[in-house]
Amino acid sequence: MNDVSDIIWETAPINLPAKLSSWLLHSGSFIERLEAYGIKEHRVEVLMESWRVPEPSECELLKLNVEIQALIREVIIATGDTIWMYARTVFPRDTIVAEAELADLQNRSLGSVLFKDPNLKRSEFEIALLQPGMKFYNRIQNFIPEKQQNLWMRRSLFKTHGKELMLTEVFFPDIEKLC
Repeated sequence: MNDVSDIIWETAPINLPAKLSSWLLHSGSFIERLEAYGIKEHRVEVLMESWRVPEPSECELLKLNVEIQALIREVIIATGDTIWMYARTVFPRDTIVAEAELADLQNRSLGSVLFKDPNLKRSEFEIALLQPGMKFYNRIQNFIPEKQQNLWMRRSLFKTHGKELMLTEVFFPDIEKLC
């Protein structure tokens, strides 16, 4: 389970590391930003994609009934052995109905569909520090190259075709090499 209930989200954290702030606050496509840094051979590896009940904090942000399933997709974005990011997307059913292509991303990035929409809206970011011992950290720890280190993460809502989805992104340590 991906319980995110122990994460403290902030809209303007004061302790945000300067080196990472440009990545954490970038509202465009993560993949396009990687490519701008010369990272062209990236891959999107799907870890899980299935209909499940989202976590309570996800339901709250998306204003979903806590018993209703949504399509949940978890991926890592990597190049060779370097993992740049873990991402978790919650697609409410009505969003999938409005934008069926989102239900069939396979190994394509979420941004490859979303950023084609000229009317796309993205909410302000909520940012958090993910620490060892947190339930969500435990879920992704097998992908973290050096265990027991803090990771920065963000979440935001996207509005496309009048419907919302939620994206949570965890930045892995190697991203600092691009800063």
